[in-house]
Amino acid sequence: MFFLLSNLHFQVTDLLPSYIKSGEGTWLPNLIWPGIVILLVVVYVVTRRRPFSLKFSSHLLLVCAALLLFFFGLVLYPRRVLRNPTYTELGSGRSATFYSLSRAARIVGPGRFRLREDGRSYRFYLTTRQPVEGLQISLGSTQGEYDYSISLFDEVLVRGRTVKEIRSLSLPDPPRYKLGKESFYTIILDLGKDSGVQSDLDPYHFEITLN
Repeated sequence: MFFLLSNLHFQVTDLLPSYIKSGEGTWLPNLIWPGIVILLVVVYVVTRRRPFSLKFSSHLLLVCAALLLFFFGLVLYPRRVLRNPTYTELGSGRSATFYSLSRAARIVGPGRFRLREDGRSYRFYLTTRQPVEGLQISLGSTQGEYDYSISLFDEVLVRGRTVKEIRSLSLPDPPRYKLGKESFYTIILDLGKDSGVQSDLDPYHFEITLN
């Protein structure tokens, strides 16, 4: 549930106490939350001695403000939480960090993946320190025939078919999303299915190189 309330710029889990993370040093929420509880108890004791009540209009205003803040944060930023970062070099002195890699996308080298399932979509979320001037993508398999399409975010850039080959593509000036001081990219590969090939034995090749 907490991940559903998070987005690219804000993760609710960063504000929650966690004694698992305390081994990495002082986890600030582990100190803040007990302080909040103590503060609430003190406020309750004080207000109990000096009771006060808010008008209905004040209650309504607080509820509306809370709902407005909630829905504003819900729709303003992309609903994507970046997890499990994997740092890698991608050639030409460029590096990137991949997030939330699928278990079916096995990384075997810098930007190189072996896709062990066909007939599905693969999403590659990555951040770079500098904007990318161009993407070089190679894909294919020495076995089987596969239809594919490659998208950046929600825009389909290329569709094609590989027939027992490894094909190279060049995608200049890809669109980016500014994420703090970094650039965020989403590369989506929609891979077709070849019923005559066992993809777990002959995985599909997919490689990303940055310019």
